[in-house]
Amino acid sequence: MPLKYGACATGHPACTEAAAEILQDGGNAVDAAIAAAATTCVAEPALSSLGGGGFALVHRPGVPAVLHDFFPVTPSRDHRADDVDIRTIDAEFGTATQPFHIGLGTAAVPGTVRGLFSLHRDQGAVPIRRVLEPAIRAARDGVVMTAQQAYICRVIGAILLATPGSRSVFAASAAEPAALPEAGSRFSWPDLADLLDALAHEDDRLMYEGEVGRAIAAMCADRGGWITEHDLAKYRVERRAPLAVDYRDWSVLSNPEPAVGGALVALTLSLFEARRAGDWSVTSPDTLLHMGRTLAVAGDVAERTADEILAAWQPEALTAHRARLAGGAPVVARGTTQISVIDRHGTAVAMTLSNGEGCGIMGPGGGFMLNNIMGEPDLCRDGPEVFPPGVRLASMMAPTLAADRKGRVLVCGSGGSRRIRSAIPQVISHVVDEGLPLDIAVEAARLHWQDGELHVEGDGDPRLVECAETLARAPHIWPERNMFFGGVNAVLSDGTSAMAAADSRRGGSGWVR
Repeated sequence: MPLKYGACATGHPACTEAAAEILQDGGNAVDAAIAAAATTCVAEPALSSLGGGGFALVHRPGVPAVLHDFFPVTPSRDHRADDVDIRTIDAEFGTATQPFHIGLGTAAVPGTVRGLFSLHRDQGAVPIRRVLEPAIRAARDGVVMTAQQAYICRVIGAILLATPGSRSVFAASAAEPAALPEAGSRFSWPDLADLLDALAHEDDRLMYEGEVGRAIAAMCADRGGWITEHDLAKYRVERRAPLAVDYRDWSVLSNPEPAVGGALVALTLSLFEARRAGDWSVTSPDTLLHMGRTLAVAGDVAERTADEILAAWQPEALTAHRARLAGGAPVVARGTTQISVIDRHGTAVAMTLSNGEGCGIMGPGGGFMLNNIMGEPDLCRDGPEVFPPGVRLASMMAPTLAADRKGRVLVCGSGGSRRIRSAIPQVISHVVDEGLPLDIAVEAARLHWQDGELHVEGDGDPRLVECAETLARAPHIWPERNMFFGGVNAVLSDGTSAMAAADSRRGGSGWVR
């Protein structure tokens, strides 16, 4: 439909409503993305936090795109590791459990607040107090807990209920300290509303050089964390030129190094492209096999070191990977959410946010939980006790923009840790290679290789199951759509009209007007 204000897709209706409200009040895509991001902290509390970090890829017509990196940074090492609070808990995934590291010793220097305020200073169009109003209202009045968010909270319930401070926020009631909010219940967070209101009036210095920052450092010093006042005061948002790769007649931009997610998206698309566009058809078994083998190669690469991943899509390596595909040989990372926005002027923002799973410890004042990014095995493979100080951590997150010569712009990204690298390329391929409408492209059944195992959503096209059984001896067939396969929220515009599609796997919501 013709754009009067813009289009957006997020992981929760309250976040979409926040972005839409700001677009309709004269805000641009950057303002709307910030409004949605702040609202995720209450609407998707297991995925996003003011104590976490993320990335935003921003493109304005006629201006080079910029990737804003506000991902967490490793803190100082000014005391002994045996003084640090690091614990292990088990998260329950139904039939399986997965260990996670939590405690203040897993918290890296957070970047979300500085990132959002930096974006606003660079490109915001309406006052920051107005931009944060929807989030403040949502935290104060509460938002409806969706089925997907309630499920995620149950999975990491041991983290959300790990301490008295976290239980005061996430327990369903004081009378039920071990119970989490149910789907359909209203979840509010008054302390978060107070913190957002204070930030709206005092800006991000409150978190990094002011009272909250000093309290974070004091808490870490007293209770086994690494973060110091100096770490917070020196935190800066990094602005980078996006990683760029051509796919068919589209130009694709994604997250550059030190993140690895963009490199894996670029590798996957480059290998998809080894099959000619004229031969590409989702109804063709050969196409499905090629897609499956490509995802297997990318999955194999994703298990390597960050340096090896970043090198894998360079020309020499691509030649070897394509030869591997031509031979037909079979090939034996966490909590994130995506915001995609485009405004009526054509400015586009793809923003991906994460808190890991949270470290279980509430920040000063109770308005946020600090991240456990250094407890992520995908990022700190040698454990949270072993890290160089002051290093911007790598990430699987990959906010992505794609544009063609006809003026179409696709803004997308995904939550889902290691599934990000397979979900985004499959959606792009469905749009570019098959011409599928955006909503169908986002909902289409997916394949994913991980740890040598092929996963497939078996409730879609049965040919996917046949493909999986050809590629792997014992594929993992999921009986229905599942949040395991990521959550792609996307908007597609041709310059005058747009479409928004939010992934039902994670209860997303889209808006166009």
